[in-house]
Amino acid sequence: MRNILVPIDFSECASAALHVAERWCSRFSARLHLLHVKNRETDPELISLLLKRYPSASFTLVEQRQALWRAVAGYAATHGIDLVIIGSHGKSGKSEYFIGSNAQRVVRMVDCPVLVIKKPLEKLNFDKVLFASQFRSEDLPVFQKFKQLVEPFLPEIHLMRVHSNLLTARQDKLRANLAVFEQAAAPLAIHSHLVKSFSVDEGIRFLARELDVKLIGIGNDDRNPLRRMLIGSVVEALVNHAEVPVLAVAGL
Repeated sequence: MRNILVPIDFSECASAALHVAERWCSRFSARLHLLHVKNRETDPELISLLLKRYPSASFTLVEQRQALWRAVAGYAATHGIDLVIIGSHGKSGKSEYFIGSNAQRVVRMVDCPVLVIKKPLEKLNFDKVLFASQFRSEDLPVFQKFKQLVEPFLPEIHLMRVHSNLLTARQDKLRANLAVFEQAAAPLAIHSHLVKSFSVDEGIRFLARELDVKLIGIGNDDRNPLRRMLIGSVVEALVNHAEVPVLAVAGL
């Protein structure tokens, strides 16, 4: 973890993301990168104060003609960014699957892991985390990347799969697949859960509340635009509605 990027719009949620990034960089000796998309309301004094507060950070000012997600994706690809940390107010209603928030667009389009912060964190302490998956063989590299990101916090990891109905035969196969992920989680403490729910994101959020986890992790490999418009994205729903930070890891 050497380079962390934070998109800045001087809002409260962006400040919360920056606070997390600052502590992460300080704790793990990473470099902080700041990116701001300029618009007519951008206050030069705010930029000046930002540069004074973070003199060692790399600061990039992007003209308004470039969309935020495109600016973030381009910067991340050309500067070796290991993690994007972005603040989100969340969004609700019919428009969220067709328009989406800036955080949704960044999660959807950026290839590196994206950590979405919904509110200020008193401590940078991800000592209990949840990773939701279907636990297919192709999901294992995503989980290994997730583990690499959270391992410095020495967390207790909870693996979970949401299902509407599982036959005994399928459950046996899933248990076997889970065993592979449990082995990959070693030497961290690991627990596995099968949760029945007709809504995947509601099932994830239910267990997150029950366990009082500090972070939800999920693979972000379902980014087909047509499929997302028709049935929605679990990742984007979590970005909108989860009460704790969400770490989306793109398929490798």
